[in-house]
Amino acid sequence: MPTVIATPGAANANSYVTVEEATAYVGLLPSADGGNTRPGEIFEEADTADKERAVILASLLLDANIPWLGAAATTIQSMAWPRVGLVSHTGAVIPADQIPTRLKYATAEFARQLLMSDRLSDNDVARQGITSIKAGQVTLQFNKDFKWNAETPIVIPDAVRSLLVPTWYVVKNAPAILKVL
Repeated sequence: MPTVIATPGAANANSYVTVEEATAYVGLLPSADGGNTRPGEIFEEADTADKERAVILASLLLDANIPWLGAAATTIQSMAWPRVGLVSHTGAVIPADQIPTRLKYATAEFARQLLMSDRLSDNDVARQGITSIKAGQVTLQFNKDFKWNAETPIVIPDAVRSLLVPTWYVVKNAPAILKVL
């Protein structure tokens, strides 16, 4: 069974969030269907080992797929965070010994989604540049500027990206903003 190590800046850290923090986050998610099911139920009902694997994998995938701005806070840390040179969504300086709450939430959301479905398989539609499909009178439309590359698989869910502060990472096809401290 894996052991979650969520100590900011530790040389052996493997997660941005503990299982307890992730469970608290998914407990906040409301029911979308009038109370019959809650989005967090799958995570809450999973066994501890699966939850641990999910938060560790979510953290590793965030580091592998998000081009973080700023700089690592220490030379010995195993994870990309904590970082220096970045501010929170409110403009406050992020302490160099902390993992921001929104990154913890994003990691917990990603872990929840990893337990719900296979996020690691290639998205054949996105990989081929398909932008629309129509059934009646069969139409298939491709993005005219599409070029396949290794970054085409969409691993990070939109809900996870929405929790991250855009000034923490490079947004493709948009100027990056880094507030100098």
